[in-house]
Amino acid sequence: MEWQPRVEGQRHVIAGYIHNHYRHPITDVHVRVEIFDASGEPMGDTHATVAGEVPPGGRGYFVVSVPAGGAAFGVTVHSFTFAPVQSP
Repeated sequence: MEWQPRVEGQRHVIAGYIHNHYRHPITDVHVRVEIFDASGEPMGDTHATVAGEVPPGGRGYFVVSVPAGGAAFGVTVHSFTFAPVQSP
Protein backbone atom coordinates (compact mmCIF):
# COMPACT_ATOMS: atom_id res chain seq x y z
CA MET A 1 0.00 0.00 0.00
CA GLU A 2 1.13 3.52 -0.72
CA TRP A 3 -0.66 6.68 0.38
CA GLN A 4 -0.13 10.32 1.26
CA PRO A 5 -2.10 13.13 2.89
CA ARG A 6 -2.73 16.12 0.65
CA VAL A 7 -5.04 19.06 0.09
CA GLU A 8 -7.40 19.06 -2.90
CA GLY A 9 -8.99 22.49 -3.12
CA GLN A 10 -10.63 23.02 0.29
CA ARG A 11 -10.54 19.30 1.21
CA HIS A 12 -7.91 17.45 3.21
CA VAL A 13 -7.64 13.89 1.91
CA ILE A 14 -5.67 10.68 2.12
CA ALA A 15 -5.09 9.32 -1.38
CA GLY A 16 -3.23 6.23 -2.44
CA TYR A 17 -3.11 2.77 -3.94
CA ILE A 18 -3.51 -0.73 -2.61
CA HIS A 19 -1.49 -3.47 -4.30
CA ASN A 20 -2.87 -6.93 -5.01
CA HIS A 21 -0.12 -9.46 -4.25
CA TYR A 22 -2.47 -12.43 -4.62
CA ARG A 23 -2.84 -14.68 -7.69
CA HIS A 24 -6.54 -13.90 -7.86
CA PRO A 25 -8.41 -10.65 -8.52
CA ILE A 26 -9.82 -8.87 -5.47
CA THR A 27 -12.91 -6.70 -5.17
CA ASP A 28 -14.95 -4.91 -2.50
CA VAL A 29 -11.71 -3.52 -1.03
CA HIS A 30 -12.37 -1.34 2.01
CA VAL A 31 -9.62 0.88 3.43
CA ARG A 32 -9.70 2.18 7.02
CA VAL A 33 -8.02 5.48 7.89
CA GLU A 34 -7.38 6.20 11.58
CA ILE A 35 -6.86 9.88 12.41
CA PHE A 36 -4.64 11.10 15.28
CA ASP A 37 -4.02 14.58 16.66
CA ALA A 38 -0.58 16.12 17.28
CA SER A 39 -0.30 14.41 20.70
CA GLY A 40 -1.05 10.99 19.19
CA GLU A 41 -4.58 10.77 20.59
CA PRO A 42 -7.16 9.19 18.28
CA MET A 43 -9.61 11.61 16.68
CA GLY A 44 -11.66 8.96 14.89
CA ASP A 45 -11.60 6.98 11.70
CA THR A 46 -13.13 6.92 8.26
CA HIS A 47 -13.36 4.45 5.41
CA ALA A 48 -12.88 4.39 1.66
CA THR A 49 -13.74 1.84 -1.01
CA VAL A 50 -11.47 0.97 -3.91
CA ALA A 51 -13.58 1.11 -7.07
CA GLY A 52 -13.86 -2.01 -9.20
CA GLU A 53 -11.74 -5.11 -9.36
CA VAL A 54 -7.99 -5.13 -8.69
CA PRO A 55 -6.25 -7.72 -10.91
CA PRO A 56 -3.43 -9.97 -9.69
CA GLY A 57 -0.26 -7.87 -9.55
CA GLY A 58 -2.33 -4.73 -10.07
CA ARG A 59 -3.26 -1.79 -7.90
CA GLY A 60 -6.43 0.10 -7.03
CA TYR A 61 -6.85 3.79 -6.19
CA PHE A 62 -8.64 5.25 -3.17
CA VAL A 63 -9.26 8.74 -1.79
CA VAL A 64 -11.01 9.74 1.44
CA SER A 65 -11.66 13.08 3.13
CA VAL A 66 -10.10 13.61 6.58
CA PRO A 67 -10.41 16.45 9.14
CA ALA A 68 -8.00 19.35 8.76
CA GLY A 69 -6.76 18.85 12.35
CA GLY A 70 -5.36 15.37 11.69
CA ALA A 71 -1.62 15.28 12.37
CA ALA A 72 -0.97 11.56 11.78
CA PHE A 73 -2.81 8.74 10.08
CA GLY A 74 -2.93 4.95 10.10
CA VAL A 75 -4.09 3.42 6.83
CA THR A 76 -4.96 -0.29 6.53
CA VAL A 77 -6.95 -2.60 4.29
CA HIS A 78 -10.00 -3.36 6.41
CA SER A 79 -11.51 -6.05 4.18
CA PHE A 80 -11.71 -7.42 0.64
CA THR A 81 -13.25 -10.29 -1.34
CA PHE A 82 -11.59 -12.61 -3.81
CA ALA A 83 -13.33 -12.18 -7.15
CA PRO A 84 -14.39 -15.26 -9.13
CA VAL A 85 -11.69 -16.54 -11.44
CA GLN A 86 -12.87 -17.07 -15.02
CA SER A 87 -11.77 -20.16 -16.92
CA PRO A 88 -9.64 -19.58 -20.02
